[in-house]
Amino acid sequence: EPQVVYGEDVTIPEVTSEGTWLSDIIVGLYAEPKDDALLGSAYCLGRLHVLPMSSPEVTRNNEISFFGFLVRPQESADGKVAIDSTIQLKRDGKRFGRPLSLPMDAIQVSDDVFVYANGINLGALPETGAYTMVFKVTDPATETSVEREVEINVTE
Repeated sequence: EPQVVYGEDVTIPEVTSEGTWLSDIIVGLYAEPKDDALLGSAYCLGRLHVLPMSSPEVTRNNEISFFGFLVRPQESADGKVAIDSTIQLKRDGKRFGRPLSLPMDAIQVSDDVFVYANGINLGALPETGAYTMVFKVTDPATETSVEREVEINVTE
């Protein structure tokens, strides 16, 4: 019976022992609720499974979901952990429109660990074609941030 084997070098970043730490931004095609999608499992976010992107080819019917983890964030006066996120589109290396701002509240999943998640519907894009999506997530209390670029090619 044929088998497919895939290997990739992976660097796992160390979590700092003090202060706020943000994980890399994880990006997928969409997120769906699943009872067996347990925190710590691949592309799972506590009963939420994110379908990973296997290629940059997407359609206008797709959604790009993104999520990540915060360790030891500073809570606001109302007890919430608010973070800022922006998505900037680029075409041919140049900004395409204004950045989309998506403020979010992070949800606590264990003592010092919080998670955030959001998505963007690609049907809202004005035209098809190749884009670079630049995701940036910032903890405004500490100004700690992380950024990720994702190449996509949107078709009908």
